[in-house]
Amino acid sequence: MEGKPDKRIDFVDLTKGVCIILVVMTHIGGAFDTLDKDSMLSCFRMPLYFFISGVFFKSYEGLPGFIIRKINKLIIPFLFFYLSAFLLKYIVWKIAPGVFQIPVSWQELLVVFHGHDLIKFNPPIWFLLALFNCNILFYLIHFLREKHLPAMFAVTLLIGCTGFYLGKLQIGLPLYIDVSMTALLFTLQVSGSADITFSCSPAIGLTS
Repeated sequence: MEGKPDKRIDFVDLTKGVCIILVVMTHIGGAFDTLDKDSMLSCFRMPLYFFISGVFFKSYEGLPGFIIRKINKLIIPFLFFYLSAFLLKYIVWKIAPGVFQIPVSWQELLVVFHGHDLIKFNPPIWFLLALFNCNILFYLIHFLREKHLPAMFAVTLLIGCTGFYLGKLQIGLPLYIDVSMTALLFTLQVSGSADITFSCSPAIGLTS
């Protein structure tokens, strides 16, 4: 992707937009519950996000630089919405204590370390944490691609299956690490294919 930092791909932007709409529909609930329940929509909307992340995966200038970039893009927004949600809840509790059945405690800030309890606190932001962990996991194993490709696939499959079965057993690891492990399988399948996407999309009419 060097030398093409500002170029957009229409179908990638469209895919992101469709994913966002599907996620919003899910969180709205109501009439959309019937559409989402036991349907293929619930099977691909979040994996598709990880597919897109894999397409544009880059190792940058090394692990420290990679981590810093991902912190800026994912962890800082996560902390902003995480802390903002708690502060808003705390202020509401102070103003109108009867709104919540139990007192709001500062210990609730540690909910992110308690399995998947974050889903009860500020549900949408779990994805930022899971995507960060998934990126770090993939960075640590992607070096096997050049000389030990079968080993990379084997390690990724092992990690992904472990995450999947943790989910089946309803064992939620802190910081959504188990979700990140499962998502690693989707990230791997298209990792680093952005250059191919850029080169092929004009030929098939997918860019403006």
